[in-house]
Amino acid sequence: LPISQREKEKAWARQRQLQKEMVSQQEKLEEVQEKYRQVKAENRQNKNKVHQLQNEIKRLHEKIKSMEDIQGLADQQLQEADEEKETILAQLEDLEKRKKIEDARAEKQFVSLDKELKELKRAIITSDKLAA
Repeated sequence: LPISQREKEKAWARQRQLQKEMVSQQEKLEEVQEKYRQVKAENRQNKNKVHQLQNEIKRLHEKIKSMEDIQGLADQQLQEADEEKETILAQLEDLEKRKKIEDARAEKQFVSLDKELKELKRAIITSDKLAA
């Protein structure tokens, strides 16, 4: 009978120890499950953040493409403006040459008319002297 009592006490002690271990294991399980839920929630948040960042990257790529298109048009307009400027400068140079030629012709004509006027004045003076 005493052996049986000792065995019962050992069995009770073993049962208490197993219950403590079960409680400890249950607490660990709950901690692990909570960590799993947290990791799962973080993972979901990270996936959402990645999706947002991908959308932002796509939007920025589109914006860059639009800016490149605008830059291309601006470059083309600058090229056309430069060509137009060159054309206008060439026309201006041509006009300046024509003006110089016209000025020289007018000067020559003025000198000729001035000479003719002086000759006429001399002729009038001579005519007046002869008439007097």
